[in-house]
Amino acid sequence: DIGRFNGALAFAAADADLVAWPIAGTAMTDITIELWARPDSLSGTRDVLVNSDSRIAIRVTQDSATTVHVSATMVENNGTMHTISSAPVR
Repeated sequence: DIGRFNGALAFAAADADLVAWPIAGTAMTDITIELWARPDSLSGTRDVLVNSDSRIAIRVTQDSATTVHVSATMVENNGTMHTISSAPVR
């Protein structure tokens, strides 16, 4: 689906949408990813964005019925993994 603003994408929660995107393409100087999650509809951890070789991932995890946290993981060529996580978000 086409989003409301400047060709953004729109997704329906029930559709399990998948978008092919050349994340390993040229460097981008600015990008915005907006995430809305209903904590009471999640269970465990869900992928928001994972590149084709799984070296870059953004995930949302349910902490409770009212909170989630978001994490981003990057794996270097030598296998070293770096993960950052948000504080719980309501």
